[in-house]
Amino acid sequence: MKIRARIRQWSSPILLFSLFVLPAIAFAATDNATLTVGHMSTRVTDILTLVRSGYAADLAFGSYSPTGLSGGKTVFHLYDVGIIPTTDVASLKVSGFSSDPGQSWTASVTCNGITKTGVSATYSYTSGSATWSWSTNFGLRSKPTGTNVNCAIVHN
Repeated sequence: MKIRARIRQWSSPILLFSLFVLPAIAFAATDNATLTVGHMSTRVTDILTLVRSGYAADLAFGSYSPTGLSGGKTVFHLYDVGIIPTTDVASLKVSGFSSDPGQSWTASVTCNGITKTGVSATYSYTSGSATWSWSTNFGLRSKPTGTNVNCAIVHN
C-alpha cells in the first residue's frame, strides 16, 4: 500500500506541473525595449510599393533600444512589411546564435500592444540569425516616423 501511495504522490498533476512546466517558465527572459518607428518604401512596379515599417539595422531605418537581449543576442530587425495595397506581415530577426535555437526560442513578441507567439510564426535560421515571421502585423505602418512604441520579447 505504501508503494502505491508514493507512486500516486509522484504522479500528481501539481507535481508534474512543477517539475516540467515551471522550470521552462523560470528560464524565460523578458527584454523590454522602445522601438522608434521608421519607414522605408521601395517601388516594385508602377502600381505596387514594398513598405517596411519599424526598425531594421541593415536597412538603416527606425531604431530599437536596447538592441541587446538577455543571453547576448541582438535584435537585427523588427518590422511590418507589405506590398501596398495588400496587408502587412510582421518579422523579427535576432542575431548572435552559434547554432539553430529553434522556433520555440521566442515565446512571444509584443509590440505596439499586439502579441504574437513564436510557435505561430514561420521560422528560419541562417548563419547565426533566426527569423520569425507572422501573417499579421504589429500596426506599425499607421504610426508616423519617430513614434515610440513599447516592445517586449520573451525568449529562452
